[in-house]
Amino acid sequence: MRFREYYILETKIEEVFDKSFQKFFKKGFFGSIPEDIIKNEQRIWYEKLVKFIIERNVQELSLALGNIEKKMSREYFTNFTGVNIKHCTKKDCLKIIESYTKR
Repeated sequence: MRFREYYILETKIEEVFDKSFQKFFKKGFFGSIPEDIIKNEQRIWYEKLVKFIIERNVQELSLALGNIEKKMSREYFTNFTGVNIKHCTKKDCLKIIESYTKR
């Protein structure tokens, strides 16, 4: 990977995380948990998810995104890849993930 591609990827990773996290935090998605605590935990998960996306790991992505209740993960995936899976059924989501990983 070239430095320019790496830099763009790193910038996008931070931008997507901050934008998505603030959207859900402002809506009260996490209840009364302090922002700094939940943000650290979400960042750890987000970094794992990004790794699965970059590696195009179909099994891990299917587990992480298959269930409709995984709203945050689906939001991260949609904003990172541009492939909208936010409101897909499990069956449609798995098809989209499979086609995405084969690109």
